[in-house]
Amino acid sequence: MKNLAKHKKNIQTREISVQAIYQLLFDSTISTKKIIKQFQEENSPKRVNFQMFSSYVQEIKNKESYLNAIFEKLEINDIDLIDKAIIFLGITLLTTAIRIFNLWLNTKFRISFLNYIS
Repeated sequence: MKNLAKHKKNIQTREISVQAIYQLLFDSTISTKKIIKQFQEENSPKRVNFQMFSSYVQEIKNKESYLNAIFEKLEINDIDLIDKAIIFLGITLLTTAIRIFNLWLNTKFRISFLNYIS
């Protein structure tokens, strides 16, 4: 638990991201700009990484129909919006991590291949 303080800003960022995603799911007419502005006014930049927060909220809003399609394919219909918001954020974080890993892997492979052929 000692190291938790180091990650407090990231934890707080994820917590308010879930709240913002919940608002987006609850009221589909609200814009991401309005939600981001609201949370920036309510929270301190010392406690929240607003660059990460904004990217999470915008990416989920852009991929909302794709994420909802996943739920439809899995026939998940009876789920609370807060749980859906948490899962949406989790899927987004996982896909981002996979993308980063693929970039790293491709770069590593290219370097290995270039070293091999030269």
